[in-house]
Amino acid sequence: MSHDFTASGAASPAYCFSAMAGEFPGAASVEDLWTLLTQGESAPLRSLLPHWQVDADAVLAERPGTRNRVYLDQAFTLGEPAGAASRQAGIGLRVLQRLLQEPGLMPERLARAVPG
Repeated sequence: MSHDFTASGAASPAYCFSAMAGEFPGAASVEDLWTLLTQGESAPLRSLLPHWQVDADAVLAERPGTRNRVYLDQAFTLGEPAGAASRQAGIGLRVLQRLLQEPGLMPERLARAVPG
């Protein structure tokens, strides 16, 4: 079966580009992430409590609202100090740079591309 993917009124075929990039706990690349997921493994997390020399049993609770304890629903999402660059923005920039370095997406080729 043949399909005509030419955009209406366009002189050339329409294209769709799809890509994935990111930084993932326990996975150095997207391929490593998919391997981790397909094998049903959990990504190892590095707790910050030993770094702070804090005993987890002394501060963590299993449910919210426990007196004199903290409950971590979204662990390891500490805010940046005032005036510091956003950690999330830095990750986003690195991910976009890696994505644009993928084969076929070289900046010099994209600069000459005619969007449409």
